[in-house]
Amino acid sequence: MAKDSKTVKTSTVKAVADNATAIESMGKMGDNLSNLNAMRGGEKGFKGFVAEEMQAAEGTAAGKNTIVVNNNGPADLIYTGKNGHKYLQQMKVGYKPGQIDFAKYKGQTVVVDKGNPYFKQLARRKNAWRKSGRR
Repeated sequence: MAKDSKTVKTSTVKAVADNATAIESMGKMGDNLSNLNAMRGGEKGFKGFVAEEMQAAEGTAAGKNTIVVNNNGPADLIYTGKNGHKYLQQMKVGYKPGQIDFAKYKGQTVVVDKGNPYFKQLARRKNAWRKSGRR
């Protein structure tokens, strides 16, 4: 069944708008990264601030409006779901087992970089914490 021209035009306009949003979010990420204090977080902590900006840009580009909180509080990111609810995320990049207190981030999604050599151990620790009922 062939699509009528109105459906094709609507699909094309939506695709263009989605791509424009993605490009805008990547540009904003670039601006925010260039404004970061390179010594923020000390010698080893800077990568977490870069990850926050990258996660926010990727989420927004995918249609999940995500903002970086950037206040050193318990949440790093806030994204707004389709239902209008605001969800909190905590970014953890480069951490070793025992360094993340998952209880501190109750009610949030904790995002751990998959390139972390301790990823499997961290995931098991988080799941054990969840199953203990301490959510």
